[in-house]
Amino acid sequence: MIEIPVVVKGLDLDDEKAEAALIDTLETFLVSESDSGTVLSFYVDAEDFALEVEEKVVALQAILPGIALVRLAPDLVNASDIARRVGVSREAARKWSKQEGFPLPFGGVGDGKRSAWRWVDVVGWLKDEKGLKMDGELLSPSQMDQLNYFLSTMSGSRGRSSWSVLRTILASDNYAKAPIQARRVYRATEPRVAETSSADFVVAA
Repeated sequence: MIEIPVVVKGLDLDDEKAEAALIDTLETFLVSESDSGTVLSFYVDAEDFALEVEEKVVALQAILPGIALVRLAPDLVNASDIARRVGVSREAARKWSKQEGFPLPFGGVGDGKRSAWRWVDVVGWLKDEKGLKMDGELLSPSQMDQLNYFLSTMSGSRGRSSWSVLRTILASDNYAKAPIQARRVYRATEPRVAETSSADFVVAA
């Protein structure tokens, strides 16, 4: 099973209908607060992650149309977090972060002065460079891009149509080409969309 942490807006946990919808649709879930906002985490099967996420998100928004699942919440870690998760000293983790080829920081944490990395990028580096394999399944960076794209399409039927094309690509396991194809499909179906990165889109004003 893979954890899917999504930034959600408009979710009222004091609403009995909302709580019941979460239980019925997601079964096991966790709601937490982070620097990204309110995060709703649920779990899907690794093999059919794209289809299962789509089914759960569509079903949840059909019951609770007032909520918006905005984007995946990145699991950001600083040097201390890396040290704790890997089981090494903070100094060792700090030295790793200075090595050539270590993932670039994704942003800052706390006061913004401490570098933070996506845990999935660090895990990939640990496997490739140190021969360390961490426990637990994680979404790959490409899969994260694909799911962020899906969440961005939920605002309209044409976007949903483009997602169905992308899901076909996902089924082929050809992840390397998926983000490029996603951009082509999205431009063809939603011309008033401005591209902001390889997989994140915003509606043009």
